[in-house]
Amino acid sequence: CVSPSIQYELRKISKKSYIVSTDPGSCTGLPYKKYLSKNKLQDKLKNQRGELKVLYVGRSKKRKGIYDLLEAFNCKRILGRKISLDIVGIDASELSINLKNLPENVMFHGLQLDLSPFYLDSDIVILPSWHEGFGYALLEGAAFGCAMIASKIPGPDSIIIDNVNGSLIPTRSPKKIEASILKYYNNRELLLNHMKNAYTRSLAFKEDKILKQVTDFLTSNQEQG
Repeated sequence: CVSPSIQYELRKISKKSYIVSTDPGSCTGLPYKKYLSKNKLQDKLKNQRGELKVLYVGRSKKRKGIYDLLEAFNCKRILGRKISLDIVGIDASELSINLKNLPENVMFHGLQLDLSPFYLDSDIVILPSWHEGFGYALLEGAAFGCAMIASKIPGPDSIIIDNVNGSLIPTRSPKKIEASILKYYNNRELLLNHMKNAYTRSLAFKEDKILKQVTDFLTSNQEQG
């Protein structure tokens, strides 16, 4: 069970009929407890600050774009502004870099069992992967009212609508990561609009909606069998 854009790519290389996609692309969805309430969302949108907080949730694999992300945050235009990056799921020691060269605006938090405080405290969730199945961190961030930045690849493009609830950027491009972050920093109205739209988009992935699609699919195939 894959996202619609992954399904499209798979059908190019496989004629099997059971490459299944749910719309909008998650096989399980998110339970209600992983959503910010609408009242708390309004509070988050109202209580904006002068800084911009970006969140990466993922692993230390190079294909996840983590090194591209760190390079972007080490540029002068970002270092000279109130922009910070929180990295969850990775300890700095896991990366093949000189720790002395880490930007001061980047903080590592290692493995965390509860991501809610991080999503709540962030304005943007980012996933600059080179290839990706879906990108659940994007969905979880959107459910907490975070605008989204991700690579323009099959998977993330099932949840991000470019320039509506986030930004889709080329892979392996620290410059494009930098530009997309600065775009939001310099245009708070755009940021708030994309944060709100990201939350609205995430509602299509609620657990009950997705599981109904899966149940209907299984039932229809059982009847045909």
